[in-house]
Amino acid sequence: MTEYRRPRGKPYKKPEKYLVDAKSLKNKILRLLTKRDHSAKEMKTKLKRYYEFSDEDFTSALAYVKELGYLPDEAKMAQSLINKWRREGRGKNYVSMKLKTRGIEIGTLDSVVLKDDENEIASARYFLEKKLRGQDLKELDFKEKQKLMRQMTSRGFSVSVVRDLIK
Repeated sequence: MTEYRRPRGKPYKKPEKYLVDAKSLKNKILRLLTKRDHSAKEMKTKLKRYYEFSDEDFTSALAYVKELGYLPDEAKMAQSLINKWRREGRGKNYVSMKLKTRGIEIGTLDSVVLKDDENEIASARYFLEKKLRGQDLKELDFKEKQKLMRQMTSRGFSVSVVRDLIK
């Protein structure tokens, strides 16, 4: 076992991965799905952190869970995540990046959700109103406008939407 150091310098041993068979892998996937919906990629990366298993076991366990009807539909899961992030005031760049990290294919959703500029403009307006707190945009000087633009682009709004709203 390799020895690692914690932030305060005390050594500890990194736990070894446990070898898991197909039956216990099914149970672990079901336990993950009881907490929240996960994509197949998310489940695999979470389980790979602590357990060692073959790809065949994982695909068979995934097929079993899908057969039971517990595996979430990725389109519905993606739609609910997109709605959640839009309510938080996130732009389409942020949403597409987060969907990629969650392992959800964007190709099917690209035409439906991510090109929806009205939602992005509405989210950007909401974020702008929240940041301005009743202050008028025309009263801001150049530096404050630049700061707002940086904040909005870091939230995932496209540059064209930000530019249109601020100017």
